[in-house]
Amino acid sequence: MKFLKIFFWITIVFFILSFIVFSIQCLLSDWWNIILLLIILVAIFWIKKRRQNQQSFWQGIIVIIISLLLFAWFYIPCVIGHYKELFSESDTKVTESHEQHDSSNSMSDEKKEEEKAEQAEQAKKEQEEKEKAEQAKKEQEEKEKAEQAKKEQEEKEKAEQAKKEQEEKERVEQAKEPEIEGTCDIKGNISNSGEKIYHIKGGRYYEITDPEETFCSESAAIAAGYRESKR
Repeated sequence: MKFLKIFFWITIVFFILSFIVFSIQCLLSDWWNIILLLIILVAIFWIKKRRQNQQSFWQGIIVIIISLLLFAWFYIPCVIGHYKELFSESDTKVTESHEQHDSSNSMSDEKKEEEKAEQAEQAKKEQEEKEKAEQAKKEQEEKEKAEQAKKEQEEKEKAEQAKKEQEEKERVEQAKEPEIEGTCDIKGNISNSGEKIYHIKGGRYYEITDPEETFCSESAAIAAGYRESKR
């Protein structure tokens, strides 16, 4: 309660002071207000003189009333205008404060949207770079696999070639085995059908066979493409 009383009296004092300030401003703002006040003061002085002389002073009262009405006609709108201006300035400040707050909020929202857009763009770029890196890695792995398969194929072909060369070399070496005099008695015969058959001593057809070739060993005959005769 004590706080409310203090607040009430502070409000009253503030209102009275503001009223006095606005009154002085209104009196000084228009010259006719000062003239009306002078007329009222002169009328009051005239009334006092008339009363002392016991003369009629109603004319002075009429002048004072008319002057007060005129004074109120100019004075009251001036004071009200000052109060409206005060409140309008306060409302303007509040509005400007709200506008600034809204503007700052709008700028903050725009900044947030820009940051979100930048983050989304950055994430998109990172995703694209990641996909490119994965694609490059995949292509590199496929390339390495293709090279490895090609290398294995080449090694396989080389091994097969080496094997063929070795077999050919063995066959040639077997074919080139030195003939020992008196031991090259294996007869090689080619039948009418083109089949190659070799005959050894003691064979059923050995004596009657007229050889196209003679061999010193069975391995040489086999290397030349002949098979052994049936006994």
